[in-house]
Amino acid sequence: MSDIDPVSDIDPAPPARPLTAEMIHAVYNAVLGRPPENNDVIEHFVATSESLESFIRQAISSAEFASRYEPPLPDRPSGYERHSRRNYLVPTELRVHETPLARVLLVGSCGFDTWPDVLQRGGVSVTLDRLHLDSHPDVAPVCDPSAYDFQLSQIHMRAVMPDHIYFRWIRGAFTDVVACRAMFEEVCREIDRFFDRVTAWKDKLPVFLMNFLLPQGSLTGRLLDRYELTNNVFFMEELNRYLYSRVKQTANVHLLDADAVAASFGRRYVQDDSMWVSNHAAHLNDSDVERDKDRIVKVAPPSEHYDLDTEEFIFALWLEAESMLRTLRQLDSVKMICVDIDDTLWHGVQAEADYVDINVAIEGWPVAIAEALAVLKRRGIILALVSKNTAENIERIWKTLYAHTLPLEDFAIQKINWRPKAENIADALAEANLLPRNVVFLDDNPVERAAAKQAFPDLRVIDSSHYYWKRILLWSPETQPAVITAESTQRTDMIKAQIARETQRKAVPREEFLRDLQLQVTASWITGQQDPRFPRTLELLNKTNQFNTTGVRWTAQSLDQACRDGTVMTCDVADRHSAYGLVLVAIASAATIEQVVMSCRVIGMDVEIAAIALLVEKLLGNTPVVHAVMKDTDANLLSRSLFDKCGWTLHEGRWQTGETGQIPAHVHLQGVHEEERLRATG
Repeated sequence: MSDIDPVSDIDPAPPARPLTAEMIHAVYNAVLGRPPENNDVIEHFVATSESLESFIRQAISSAEFASRYEPPLPDRPSGYERHSRRNYLVPTELRVHETPLARVLLVGSCGFDTWPDVLQRGGVSVTLDRLHLDSHPDVAPVCDPSAYDFQLSQIHMRAVMPDHIYFRWIRGAFTDVVACRAMFEEVCREIDRFFDRVTAWKDKLPVFLMNFLLPQGSLTGRLLDRYELTNNVFFMEELNRYLYSRVKQTANVHLLDADAVAASFGRRYVQDDSMWVSNHAAHLNDSDVERDKDRIVKVAPPSEHYDLDTEEFIFALWLEAESMLRTLRQLDSVKMICVDIDDTLWHGVQAEADYVDINVAIEGWPVAIAEALAVLKRRGIILALVSKNTAENIERIWKTLYAHTLPLEDFAIQKINWRPKAENIADALAEANLLPRNVVFLDDNPVERAAAKQAFPDLRVIDSSHYYWKRILLWSPETQPAVITAESTQRTDMIKAQIARETQRKAVPREEFLRDLQLQVTASWITGQQDPRFPRTLELLNKTNQFNTTGVRWTAQSLDQACRDGTVMTCDVADRHSAYGLVLVAIASAATIEQVVMSCRVIGMDVEIAAIALLVEKLLGNTPVVHAVMKDTDANLLSRSLFDKCGWTLHEGRWQTGETGQIPAHVHLQGVHEEERLRATG
């Protein structure tokens, strides 16, 4: 046995050190960087702490000290910062160009007061002008409304449901549904009044209107009716639904779902209804500190009692507004996704597996990628498979894994062979008639990604972890349409028809091909934003690059004005292979064709020659000579010969003609749809 005494040979604990005011000051300064608020704090700790050690135990367990000791974040993988906090809802991997922003108008209440400073600290250099909703629209901003990129607005809940109405709801019976319905209608009338004011300039700029933040808890209690107007959460949900109904009915006004951003961000980090009256429905801040300066006991500000992150939330809302503008302008829009298969649409290399188990092969993130692709197809984005394998293997495995969720037929282009993927991507680009800049390549293999990027520098290649893929594909503004048109939903079938048509073109002489095409072109004149063709017209103008005579992009407001001041012609095209929908837009002023855009789906069919002849015929009714604007861009090579092919002459740098021109014999041209024209003009 050992001779060591297990008790007496252990060093005794050091004696407890009596607590003094100087010690309290030292701990406060070391931890919080400031002394105690007042002598009451010192006296409290001296009276309740037996020693310095017991004081420290009390101090670090208090909210005042503990808030300063958040555990450090673990080491994060590459790309984490681009996908967290403010950036969570707005991935930026597919962004090519920064959003061209110069000036933004904020219209709301005091909630916007801190925005300029917060955004400036975060590196946003946009000029922000603010107007209070109480004075809007009677007080004009420093610039004409049309000079702003967009207007961001919020109708404050307390404005439409002031305290006297709100407390009437609280003081009423929780079971009085009739009274709650009457109060709801009263608040809706207030929303109508403020809505008309906040959207007064909608004809001059896009308006992004934030909805109301829903309460974090039910005032009626956890066990009472959740989906009745007697419940304050449901009451405000229904107000949001009503607000959206007004937005949906109003051109150039769009809902910014601030409540969804708050829910995703974490309501407890931003909302004030944990401490303030629930109908305030805004961000918690430290404004009470000044009002509490004469209290007997001084306390830390609310930001030290709650884990607030309101600045990040403001940034999240700002990025959401910016993303909405990117989608409206179709900036860096994606038109096709080229996707690998092994370890991209399923786990591993299933062709080498003895047995394909659906629960192993696609469970988890792979089926989520399939979901994303199905949604992108629905949005009008072309899907292309690019895989090193045999078509027979892929078809066999696909029947087991995706036959009922993502059929192979959903992929308009399928390049499944042993050729280099860069070659297959080149073929896919040619068949879809797209530029690399409008295409995204998704592949698990970094070598394949690097080879594709080397072959096509403008191709967008996703290098981020596959744990981010679904969010990138679905939440990026570059993959979201401003509107889903009939042409969007039929795009896969159109591409397949286009491929069949091009196959026939190569097999017979051009004259025979065109003669057998049974080409029909239907022209229409767009009269304004109320025209049913307006959304597709705007979409085509803002998404077309290769056949675009000027490259100019349009807002809904500017296009609506062009319809009223000049001539906007559209052409729908069909042949024996497919109905391609609205594929050509031409915009003219009194005697000048300002811009012509045409979908690449009908390139080589002489649709543009027939369209120009019809438009010139209309314009020559008011002028002896028609001019045209042509501006070279880095992408519009296909449209540069347009007016030369139409027989125009180039005079002093401008194209001009005094003759209508010939309509090709194989084009069967129809005029305006009379019924739709009458409906469009009311």
